[in-house]
Amino acid sequence: YGNPDTSSELQAVIAYFGCHDISRDFGDYYAESGVKCIPLRVEGQPSFEQMAFNNESAPNLAPLCCPFNYITKSFPPAIILHGIIDAIVPYQHSVILAEKIKEVCGEDRAELHLYEDRNHEDIDFLSEESSDLCVEFLDRVFGRK
Repeated sequence: YGNPDTSSELQAVIAYFGCHDISRDFGDYYAESGVKCIPLRVEGQPSFEQMAFNNESAPNLAPLCCPFNYITKSFPPAIILHGIIDAIVPYQHSVILAEKIKEVCGEDRAELHLYEDRNHEDIDFLSEESSDLCVEFLDRVFGRK
């Protein structure tokens, strides 16, 4: 069963519009960029921000949930794509992730692509252009080109 001769270690990362920094209130990022935030609220339930930042039972939860706090020298090559007008996850999350990877692993380990006209889960992320970009990245990582 499986592929015993193939490593199961993470060898590449493709990150689309991900939430990477919950140590800071999202509103701060939106204020900086001028993008209008779409609040993700379910009536009667605490918001994501309330759970992450005002959790009295686990006040130090936010830093533990930030992926960039776990980047080590062995972090694999990453391509990160994010839309600047993302109204759900601020694009700065991807900028911070790319900067952290480059700081820890070197400039060539992270490739950041920001799109002026794309929102969160924008259909253009499924375009042939975006797909080709990711395939070319994987080809480079795995030495196919």
